[in-house]
Amino acid sequence: VCTSDFVTDRWIRTLFFGAQAGGFYQSDIRAMGSAQFQTLAGLCRLAQRRFQDGLNSLYTTQFISAKVLYEDLFRSTIEAIMLEFQLAVPSVLQAQLHLINEITFGNQLTPAMESTFDLYYYDQLVDDNPTLYTTQRAISTGEYSYCFCMDNYGCTEQSGIYSLNISDSFSPEFDAELLLNVTGFLSGCTPVTSLLQSTLQCF
Repeated sequence: VCTSDFVTDRWIRTLFFGAQAGGFYQSDIRAMGSAQFQTLAGLCRLAQRRFQDGLNSLYTTQFISAKVLYEDLFRSTIEAIMLEFQLAVPSVLQAQLHLINEITFGNQLTPAMESTFDLYYYDQLVDDNPTLYTTQRAISTGEYSYCFCMDNYGCTEQSGIYSLNISDSFSPEFDAELLLNVTGFLSGCTPVTSLLQSTLQCF
């Protein structure tokens, strides 16, 4: 993935040039796709940097023995050092991602994509005063069951192309119909959490 077109500026600019996220349902790939592919590129850079840092640390590791070792013992010792490296690099990367997610959720930082809250503007209310207000985003997890981004940034739903209908009632309801399924690509409260749960199998 990290050597593919999906992490290049050319892909992101070509696919999402001029797209306005506000005109689509939050889980529409046209709304969140650019942010998720930018996040993917960032995660690739982070992983490559963590791997290189691990290699640099491995290269400076010294192995000193008070006596000459048999070849099989020497090989097993080197294999143990390599295994420790292979296990350490992903665990450190996962710890960094976990810290980022905990800080973001703990401080209730709101992504610019309006993916944790819905923002509404009404200009036909009482006394002709326009009103701007927000409601927390609820992601459907089944019939009459919802996951709220305010409580859990791990909420996700299927990404794809959605048809969006906005009701004219006082309390606006977004009626989104999934027209095209982007298999294995999820959308949710933040680009990072939804991307980490995606398989990217459609690509």
